[in-house]
Amino acid sequence: KEHGLIRRKGANLLCPRDGKRGAAYVDAISDTFVGGANLMLSYTWRYRVKDIIDTLVAKCKTDNRDTKTTFVWICCFCNNQHRISETKNVSFDEFRETFSNTVTGVGTIWSMMSPWNNPAYLKRVWCIFEVYTAHKEVGCTAEIIMPEREKAAMISSLEDYNELYDVLGKTRIELAEASVDQDKKNILELVEKTVGFSDLNNKVNVLLREWIMGVLLSEAEKGDPKGKKKILDNATKLYHIATALEKMGNFDKSLELYNQCRSMREQWLDKDHLVTTMTYNKIGVVMCSKGDYESAMHMYQKCQLIQEKSLGNDHPETATTYHSIGTVLRAKGEFTAMDGWMDIDSSTCLLAPVKETFESSRFESSRVTATCMANENNFI
Repeated sequence: KEHGLIRRKGANLLCPRDGKRGAAYVDAISDTFVGGANLMLSYTWRYRVKDIIDTLVAKCKTDNRDTKTTFVWICCFCNNQHRISETKNVSFDEFRETFSNTVTGVGTIWSMMSPWNNPAYLKRVWCIFEVYTAHKEVGCTAEIIMPEREKAAMISSLEDYNELYDVLGKTRIELAEASVDQDKKNILELVEKTVGFSDLNNKVNVLLREWIMGVLLSEAEKGDPKGKKKILDNATKLYHIATALEKMGNFDKSLELYNQCRSMREQWLDKDHLVTTMTYNKIGVVMCSKGDYESAMHMYQKCQLIQEKSLGNDHPETATTYHSIGTVLRAKGEFTAMDGWMDIDSSTCLLAPVKETFESSRFESSRVTATCMANENNFI
């Protein structure tokens, strides 16, 4: 068993702290691998050792840290498991004091989360409490880390933003678990009396949101693809990252990535290609969100001309663009212009979101969009 392996290392050594037989793992290994902790790892004991090591090494590489001089405080190695085993029931206050002293002493916590779409970390009361403590203590910070394969899985799933959105609201400390029921009760009482469940959950979710945004921005800057297929694949990746950033309110960076995507698609597909049109539409959405209605209108009108030519006036995608144009006109207060648009051809539900035709077109519109994205390379 894992606990037996850890305790076995120092079983016959005297603990340098209390002089009793049975030392912590950290006291039983060569001084070459021991030093003052730069960081503290917050994790669950369900994680595989290999995943933990790989994640720590990758994080060091990202931060340009030397792995030989980066010392991480990990509870199972640094706490004396012999004393914990002998005591059986270590009090909550003792655990809490040990943890708080470690956090303030080290200053930085790396909170390891996996899998990306359902982190075991967020299901453990102690883990959430550790992040809370790091936020609460002056001069302390908490960062999220994740196995590289989980980051890759998150990036590859961006086409379904709902899955990412679900993760951003995952923290519910009141529903989390603990090995010792009394620990959970004590932590929940402490949280309720201080910061409150809602505020703590929000703080952790914001931390998770900031980390995800950082990962997406880093991924967007990767690589310099060569060749038509790889460039268009990269354009699709940028499109999905831009959509996620847009949903998270980072309009400036989202717009930058949409424009990069547009440039690639205009060069390698065509300015009048339907896939390129989807990028024009997204740029229009962001421009509208930023209050730049003239630029938004310009993009929507580009969509309109291409869609009318390629799909026809009564196609669901064209109808969606008409509605977007109407939204801009309404935001600008040009209600007379809206009426003019609606008089063009009422049978195609121009700009009328309340009309039955537009409502019934939504499913078909989303299906067409998904098909275009899935088969982008078929248009090459």
